[in-house]
Amino acid sequence: MKNKTSTSKTTVGFRFFSWNTLSIFKFSALLLLQFFFITTLHAQGPELIVNGNFESGNTGFTSTYSTCNSYNCLSVAPSYAIGTDASFYQTSFVGHDHTTGAGNFMILEVDGTLSSMWSESVAVQPNTNYTFSLWILNTYSNTNVITPIQVKINNVNVGSPINSPAPYVYYTWIQGSVTWNSGSATTANISLHDISGVNYANNVGLDDISFKSECTLAATVTPTGTVSTCSGVYITLTANSGSGISYQWKKGNTTLAGATNSTYSTKNAGNYKVYESNSSGCSSTSAATTVTVLAAPTATITPLGNLDICGTGSVVLQANSGSGLTYQWKKGSGDIPGETNQTYTATTKGTYKVVVTNSNGCSKTSAGVKVTKSCRIEESTGNEISSVEFLLYPNPTGGHFTLNLKGYGEGIEENEEANEPATIEVIDLLGQIIYSKNISVMHDELKKEISLDNPLPDGMYLVRVTLNDQVYSRQLLYQK
Repeated sequence: MKNKTSTSKTTVGFRFFSWNTLSIFKFSALLLLQFFFITTLHAQGPELIVNGNFESGNTGFTSTYSTCNSYNCLSVAPSYAIGTDASFYQTSFVGHDHTTGAGNFMILEVDGTLSSMWSESVAVQPNTNYTFSLWILNTYSNTNVITPIQVKINNVNVGSPINSPAPYVYYTWIQGSVTWNSGSATTANISLHDISGVNYANNVGLDDISFKSECTLAATVTPTGTVSTCSGVYITLTANSGSGISYQWKKGNTTLAGATNSTYSTKNAGNYKVYESNSSGCSSTSAATTVTVLAAPTATITPLGNLDICGTGSVVLQANSGSGLTYQWKKGSGDIPGETNQTYTATTKGTYKVVVTNSNGCSKTSAGVKVTKSCRIEESTGNEISSVEFLLYPNPTGGHFTLNLKGYGEGIEENEEANEPATIEVIDLLGQIIYSKNISVMHDELKKEISLDNPLPDGMYLVRVTLNDQVYSRQLLYQK
C-alpha cells in the first residue's frame, strides 16, 4: 500500500480526508463547500485489503460491473477499468491516481443501481473494531451530482454513505471512512454500492481502499520510570496482561533472546521496554523503565582469637567496619536474636555468618566462619539434672579448689540410705584422667576440697562427678 500524507476532516456519520493534486485553489474551494473538523485516527492494525491501491491491476477483488482495458472503452454503465489515466478510458474523464499521479486506480462509469462496484472478503477477529476507508474523486469535469457510496459488510449497511466531492469539483481526491464492530463474525464480506439512483454524470475514481482493526493495545511496564536494585539482586518487570498478547523484551534497542513472557527479571542496569503484539495484528512498545544497580557492602568476619574454643571457651568474631553499616549475626541459617553489634562472642561450636547492610538498604552475607571445640570431653551430659547446683571455686585455680554439689538428693526419702558412693574425676583436654577419688556423701550435698599436687599445664580441665548413676561436670581453668 502506498504511503499517504493528508489533512483530516470529519462529517457526521463518517470521516473523510482531502488531497488536492491540482492546485491550492481547488483545495480551498473544497474547504468552502465542506464543513469539517480536524480529527485524529486511532492506531490501527495491519492492512487486510489485498491490492487496495490497484497496483497489481485487476485482481484481488470482485465486481458486478463489466470491465474493459482499451481506449475510450468506458462508454456504457456500469463498467470499470484499472489504469493510470482516466482520459484514456473515457475521453471526457480526467484524473490520475491519488498517491503519485502515476499509479493505478479504479475508474468507474456508474449507473446509480445497487449492484456491487467492488467487493472483497477478509478474515476478522470477533469483538473487534475495524475501520474501512477509501479515496474517491469525480472523474467527469461537468458532473452536477454527488455520488453516495454505501459500504456494506456481510450485506448490512455500515455507517452513512461516503460521498464523492461536490458538484463540479473534479480532480480532487477526498477520503471517507466508516467503523464496524465484528461482533461474533470471523469474516467480513465488504462491498461498495452506488445508491444515487442517477445513471449519468456520476463518474468516479476509487483508490487506496483500506480495512484495518482499531488497535487498543497499549504496552506498559510496571514499575515505571527509574527503579533501583541492589547488586546481585534480581528485579522483576511486569507487562500488562490481556488475551492473545505476545511479548518481546528489549534492553535499549537490543532484543533479549528468549524473553517472551509477560514478566522479565534482571539484575543488570539498563533501559528495559516490552514490545507487544496481539491476534488482531496490533502492536505497541512500552516506555522504557530504567534499572539502576546500587552497590552492596563488603561482608567479612575476622576472628580475634583461636577458632578452636576448647582451651578458651569462646572467641570474638569481628565484622568489617564502615560508615552507615548495620549488622545481624547468624548461626547456621538462623538469626541470633539481639546480636546486631560489629562483634559477636561465640561460646559454642558452629558456623557463624554476619549480614552487613549499608545505607542504601543493600545487604550482603559473609562467608561462614567455623568455630570448633576439639576437646574429647564435654562440659555436661544429657543425664545432668537441671535443678542441681554445681560450684567450683576458686575458678580459675592454681591447684587447690573446692567442689560443691547440691540438690542431687532431691526425691530421696529421709529413711533411705544417707550415704551414697561418688566418684570425682579431673580430666584434661585429651580425655586423660589426672585425678580420681571415690568417696561417700550425704544425699543432699557433696562438698570436697581437692588439691592437684602435681604441676599441670595451664589450660581448661573438666571436673566430673558420678553419683547415683548421674554424671555432673563443670569446666575448671587451671593457671599456675
